[in-house]
Amino acid sequence: DICFINWEKLTKKGNNALKDSERTNFLEHIEHALNDGLRFIIIVDESHQNNTIKADEIIQYFRTEKIIRCSATPKGIAKAEVIEIPEEEVIAAGLIKKMLVINQEDQTAYLLERALQKQRELRAAYLQMDVDINPLIIVQIPNKSETLLDGVERWFEAQGLTYENGQLAVWLSDRHENLEGIDAPAAPSTAVIIKQAVATGWDCPRAQILVKLRDNMDETFEIQTIGRIRRMPEAKHYGSDLLD
Repeated sequence: DICFINWEKLTKKGNNALKDSERTNFLEHIEHALNDGLRFIIIVDESHQNNTIKADEIIQYFRTEKIIRCSATPKGIAKAEVIEIPEEEVIAAGLIKKMLVINQEDQTAYLLERALQKQRELRAAYLQMDVDINPLIIVQIPNKSETLLDGVERWFEAQGLTYENGQLAVWLSDRHENLEGIDAPAAPSTAVIIKQAVATGWDCPRAQILVKLRDNMDETFEIQTIGRIRRMPEAKHYGSDLLD
């Protein structure tokens, strides 16, 4: 049996999963399982996140001898076995794109224009191959940048991409719009505006264009974010330099 556990449900303040109450809490469920003779192997995905004393304490309740911690950006784990997979192998397997194109320009409107132009170019190329994939643009803005957020929203609105028609999405700590089903290959949204949410465990292979309007990100954050836009939507190459 495989059980998936959402760390944030257990480690966030005020959660009810660990509280004593009339209902069986999380720790009691573990104890019952152990008493029934079940044994656990723990796999911690995205282990660079929630690597805290509280999370470690919860793991101890499983009394496991086997813990597998997985991360593309491991840190702070002594004697970790780092499995290096050459980029060429991952490309050859068709899982990620063959190259990144870095644009050094810093004018917001120019970058957004180029991103939308590339999105339409990619969309047309997929349709030409009879593949219904709608490439997604990720627009990453700095924290505390309401003016920039407003400018980005206005620019997209002028191009006919709005929250109302479902072609624009936003994923901020206090705002979530048009996120349901956004990872589906043919989802209607063309662009999503984010700050940091995308870096952790988000799997949306149709995300193909990153407009980065923020600076001073640490290396782990940078690697995690770029990793999101390198995935191939169907885990294969198409024999087209544009799509691959």
